[in-house]
Amino acid sequence: MGRGPHALRVASPACLTITEPDLEDPSPVAVRIRLTRMGATKQPSYRFVVADSRNARDGRSLDILGHYDPRKDPVEINVDAEKATRWMQQGAKPSATVERLFRRVGILPDLG
Repeated sequence: MGRGPHALRVASPACLTITEPDLEDPSPVAVRIRLTRMGATKQPSYRFVVADSRNARDGRSLDILGHYDPRKDPVEINVDAEKATRWMQQGAKPSATVERLFRRVGILPDLG
């Protein structure tokens, strides 16, 4: 074999250490109920999604709960209330905007 820039070098087995993953203490995942933007440019509509809080706004989601269209008159809000309450019972926290919209449709009780 040549010693050129693409030559393969193999480390000796004495240098390799293999560790097993620590499965005893899985870190809790912060799950949020939030809005994901859909629609065309300057024509927004949104989906209510359940997602890991570390994912991007329009990134991967775990579940879709409904949709929200602020451009219609009156505003259109469709949410699967059973799914939403089940996710919240399991520890999912709604964002501030989602919390306000859930109060408007009666999924969360009014504070006032």
